[in-house]
Amino acid sequence: MIQRIQTIFLLLVIAVFITLFFVPVYTFSGSVTVIDAQVKGKILFIPILLVLLSCITILALVAIFSYQNRKRQMSMCRIGVIVSMLISLDAMVFPQFFIHGIDKSILQFGVGSYLLPINIILFALAANFIKRDENLVRAADRLR
Repeated sequence: MIQRIQTIFLLLVIAVFITLFFVPVYTFSGSVTVIDAQVKGKILFIPILLVLLSCITILALVAIFSYQNRKRQMSMCRIGVIVSMLISLDAMVFPQFFIHGIDKSILQFGVGSYLLPINIILFALAANFIKRDENLVRAADRLR
C-alpha cells in the first residue's frame, strides 16, 4: 500500500536527490579556474552524475507506485542502493582526479557530500521494510 513507511523513505530519497541538484557536493577555497571548478561543484553541471541522479530519482518514484508487486519494489530499492553507491563514489572521486589544474589542497566537501550516504541508508531502509511486509503477507497466507 502507498501509505506504508517505505513510501516515506522513498519520498525522502526523492527529496534528497532533488536537493542534490542545487547544493554543492564540493567547494573550493581561494581563486579557482577550470570553468569555476564545474560551477562550484554542483552535480547539475556534471553530465554523468546528472543522468544518474535523474535515473535514480525516477527509479524511486516508480518504486513508490509499484506497491502491488513487492518483489519488483524490493529489487528497485536494491538497484537504487547500488546506483546511489556509484553516484557517491563518482561525486567524491570526481573533483580529485578529473579536475586538472586545481590545487587539491583547496578542495573541501560541501553539504551534498553528506547527503549522498543518507540516500544509501534510506534505500536500504525502504528495502528492509518492504521485505518485512512481504514476510508478513506470507505468514498471513500460511494461516489461511
